[in-house]
Amino acid sequence: MDAKTLSAKIRGLPTFLDGAVDSGLKAFGAEAVDLNIAQMEKSGQDSRGIEFGDYSDLSKEIGYPEEKASMGKEDRFINLNFTGDFHSSMDFSVSKGAMNIFAKDDKTDLLIKKYGADIFGLNDANFDVMFDDIFDHIVRELRTYFV
Repeated sequence: MDAKTLSAKIRGLPTFLDGAVDSGLKAFGAEAVDLNIAQMEKSGQDSRGIEFGDYSDLSKEIGYPEEKASMGKEDRFINLNFTGDFHSSMDFSVSKGAMNIFAKDDKTDLLIKKYGADIFGLNDANFDVMFDDIFDHIVRELRTYFV
């Protein structure tokens, strides 16, 4: 590569990196949604690592945890999964270097009101997994850019 070509590539690097970041986010968006669902189901945590909490006495009295257990679902803590509709409606979008995880289920607004918007997103451990995957993707893209 000659100096003129290298100079042009370097000037175009910010635009290229914007595209590479978006491409990486899109490539691993479904994995991010799966990690978000898993952190809810397995640990009952939001994106800050804060647990949704335990069942209220009323929920326990009416047998809600037992009903979940009879369906083969986690019943030791709240994980926002009863019918599975909320979790299965989760998806993602990417725009200008940012990923947005959301759900299209009818209960979404109620769950956000009760547990906060941080139900969407990754806790620190899951963020680290995604960061590594996306970083590796960007490095691969950079290697092809400077060829």
